[in-house]
Amino acid sequence: MISAPLLLYDWFPGVAARGAFNAHFVRDLGCAFLIAGLSFLWAVKAEARAQSAVIASTGFLLLHALVHVGEAVAGAHHMTGKLLGTDFAIVYAPTALAVWAALRSRSQIHWSIA
Repeated sequence: MISAPLLLYDWFPGVAARGAFNAHFVRDLGCAFLIAGLSFLWAVKAEARAQSAVIASTGFLLLHALVHVGEAVAGAHHMTGKLLGTDFAIVYAPTALAVWAALRSRSQIHWSIA
């Protein structure tokens, strides 16, 4: 998304059906997804210190998924089986995993006031 935004737009199923190409916007999203992914990788190594980053990244992914749901409900895009499958694979499933990971990491941290 960051280095080849047009390639993503042309190649990835369903992206072109959602609107006109905007390289800046695709790169912005690429940066957000990169930071979200890095926060989860950081949490693997340093779970307690990374919890805030995981929660923030999960918030981004959850809001992104809600935008997709809202557009589908409003009929903004013709949600064909292909688009629904793509959204499930790249939007909803990763978001569900992120929510699970954020909740799991929160329950495993022992809070204390020092």
